[in-house]
Amino acid sequence: MKLTLGILVICTFIKMHRGQVENSVPFLETINNVADRTTNFFENAVDIPRNIYQNAARRTTDYVHSASSKILESKLISLLDTFRICMREGMPDVGIPIMDPLFISHYDLDTHNEEIGDVSGFIHNVTVRGASTFIVDYASLSLIGPMVTLNLTVPQLYVVGYYNIKGRIGNMFDIYGNGPFTATIYNTKIYLHTVLGYSRGLYMKSFDLDFSIESINMDLRNFMRNKKYGKVMNEVLEEMAPKALEIIKPEILPQIQNYILNRANDTLYHLTVRDVINFLTLKIDIGDFRRIVADKIKIH
Repeated sequence: MKLTLGILVICTFIKMHRGQVENSVPFLETINNVADRTTNFFENAVDIPRNIYQNAARRTTDYVHSASSKILESKLISLLDTFRICMREGMPDVGIPIMDPLFISHYDLDTHNEEIGDVSGFIHNVTVRGASTFIVDYASLSLIGPMVTLNLTVPQLYVVGYYNIKGRIGNMFDIYGNGPFTATIYNTKIYLHTVLGYSRGLYMKSFDLDFSIESINMDLRNFMRNKKYGKVMNEVLEEMAPKALEIIKPEILPQIQNYILNRANDTLYHLTVRDVINFLTLKIDIGDFRRIVADKIKIH
């Protein structure tokens, strides 16, 4: 009930700094009821089987383990270790930009949710650092498909940028502010499962992606345009963020999946199944693979 306590703290702060509220007892009871409903909704939402590790095990154990070997898994992990370097340096010859740090020039924020509220705004000039520090919790490679399944954890992501936000939380409190912000996101869990297919070119036949965060620390400058009030609201948003992400994920996850899918298919289309299998099993190194991709893109 941390969210309930957070909202009650806000109410007390408002009462102290903005005068007495008429019929304060019924007013606080109403807030408590709304907060309880919101908190219960968050808890129920994440009670739905959302555990990424369980999802991966449930979807892949029966089939993948019978088709994969420890040797292939070891090769896949070695490939991921090499990929860390590529994330930091990029691969411009095959159209892959630097991903750590990742630069986001602009992203619109627009959510209209019955339980969370209505929030709109944007972030821009955002830099995200730390993605290449991922830990491989689970890796499975099957040459039937080929098929790849991964569970990754990124211990910490460091984010800086500019925000502009306004809206209403829980049909109860207005939020607003703009200015620079910093954030540290802890233990981002990522689940990825893909099966490749071939039809006049290689492509992702299926692509499943899921993610969650454990917690977040934020510093939104000029939030609520009041330092003390903004600090309290900032703490409430920090507490809400992991569960709220689960609720709004259906709105944002398809966009992320489609972006990755389209970018990957643009490159895969030029390759053969043999090219990819040789790469995944380390029969060719990443330098040779880049040259193969670059040459085939030029031909087409």
